Amino acid sequence: MKGFFISKILYVCFKYTKHKIMIFEFENLGSIKKAELEVGNLTVICGKNNTGKTYLTYAVWGMLARRLSGVTKNPNRLPEAKKKITDQLINNRNATIDLKDFENSFKDAVIKYIKGISPQLHRIFDVDKSFFKNTNISLKKLVVDYNKEISVSISGHRINYRYEKNKDSSIINFRVSDSTKIEESDIEVVLSWLILDFLPLPFLISAQRDAIHLFGNAINDYARDKIRMLRNDNKENNFIRYALPLEENIRFVSNLSQISSQISFFYDTPLFTEIEEILGVEYDIFHESFTIKDKEGNITPAHLASTSVRALADLHFYLKHRAQKNDLLMIDEPELSLHPENQIKIARLIVKLVNAGLKVWITTHSDYIIKELNNCLMLSNKRIKNKKKLMKDLGYKDNEILTPDDLKMYIAADGTLEKVAYDDFGVLKSAFDEAMITQNRNSNTIAEYISQKK
Repeated sequence: MKGFFISKILYVCFKYTKHKIMIFEFENLGSIKKAELEVGNLTVICGKNNTGKTYLTYAVWGMLARRLSGVTKNPNRLPEAKKKITDQLINNRNATIDLKDFENSFKDAVIKYIKGISPQLHRIFDVDKSFFKNTNISLKKLVVDYNKEISVSISGHRINYRYEKNKDSSIINFRVSDSTKIEESDIEVVLSWLILDFLPLPFLISAQRDAIHLFGNAINDYARDKIRMLRNDNKENNFIRYALPLEENIRFVSNLSQISSQISFFYDTPLFTEIEEILGVEYDIFHESFTIKDKEGNITPAHLASTSVRALADLHFYLKHRAQKNDLLMIDEPELSLHPENQIKIARLIVKLVNAGLKVWITTHSDYIIKELNNCLMLSNKRIKNKKKLMKDLGYKDNEILTPDDLKMYIAADGTLEKVAYDDFGVLKSAFDEAMITQNRNSNTIAEYISQKK
């Protein structure tokens, strides 16, 4: 079993299917005392500062990111499937199972996997284990997505396993090379990876992204030999401490030249250039950083670029080189350093990504983003007459319509999450209502005093 690695993972996806259900429950996670959250095709969390938005984001990323040990170390929880696969592989080096025959135990295996990751939260956040001693995260509900087309090879020393699944099918086909000795422990590893293939693979863009572009390479060079030690030795006097999502951000930024050889499923679509169109620039990878070219052809290195250009660089390179359908893109405060006009454009881009098949999760303090998402939501209303003319007049495209089933919106407050309801006019509540009402009232009152005659 030692030496296993994935030599190739290819998700050639699929007709996009909506309404997938993945519901998490949280207890005592930072400011969150007790809450339930369904990951939608678009998940939006807003709320005041220090209400737990980033804690939730980092935690869910950690549950899904496959960065923690235990993926292949625990015995697999699909004994019936393992026996059937083993018997077939021994006889003819091929095996076929219908996952629906094991659906309940498969769901149970995924839920137990998440439960097993929960005690490792301290590693995600890089704190002492006692920090999360009363925290519990569990997966309450999961709907298995059978639309995904999967082709995966798992290779190691004298071992070569492969499994495949066609789109819109629950049939899994397994093959093993003639030179591979078939052992149940190895098949447990294969099934463990299969379980993870039915969870969305997350990519998180943190709120620290601008600083990472400025200092990420220096931090990475300085700490490269220390990171592993730090992860295993959580002492208060460690000179570098940062959460795993930030480490992953640094890793991404520090490997841009390698990442540039990869192709996302957006590569042949207009979406991967949309960030450049919003900002009016062109990105180009230069060594392990990037340069930008403006409309006049002037080239600027990353460290001299505007903050907004650096803040959106990761999103641009992710959409161009990394994103795959049904993956989960997580952005902490997508509005950072953006003019309100560009915040509106980012909101529309988010809807386009969702309609293209990417799951998106954002936390935000931007009323402009929430309002624009609401506009896209209202455009899905079937009661609108002459919708095509309306959309043309207002400059909306068909892929900028957001359906209520796609959106799961929450307000973090008072130690929990309030799920936002919708009606014909969109969301019924936002986290900004009280502040906006107060500000408008104060403006009107001041204006009245100015207008009063002496």
